[in-house]
Amino acid sequence: MGVLTSAISALGGDLVGKIGDVIGDLHTSEKEKLDIALAESQLKLAARESTQAFEAELETLFVQADKEHQKTIRAQLASDDWFVRRMRPAVGWVCLLIIVYNYIVLTTAQMIFGMALVPLELPTELWVMFGSLIGGYSVMRTMEKGAIGKRGPTA
Repeated sequence: MGVLTSAISALGGDLVGKIGDVIGDLHTSEKEKLDIALAESQLKLAARESTQAFEAELETLFVQADKEHQKTIRAQLASDDWFVRRMRPAVGWVCLLIIVYNYIVLTTAQMIFGMALVPLELPTELWVMFGSLIGGYSVMRTMEKGAIGKRGPTA
């Protein structure tokens, strides 16, 4: 052993060694920092690729679901049964008639005749369904008109 090692040992070398180990553990070298940055970049890249793959798969599923929905609608429209062909419009008309009755007929009757008529109660689910029906119809009709406008009317 050298003189310095003996002196440090005599003054509590184990303590100094332990302190040195702690400092060594807390200090990150440039190589370690680069390794950490590389690992983080690889994780981010893997996450991005995974997200893109998930989004592509989700888009494929949406397209397949839309095709199946279109097949169902075409089959319903081609049906010989009047009720099957007209079910969606009938639901829309019933909802529309209830809304007209509640907000136009009753309001007019109350204003003109002073009659207190009881409105038809519409459950929340019916409002949601009606809103979805009208919203979906509006969006699809707008998309259809846009497609016709791009390619011109068909005969």
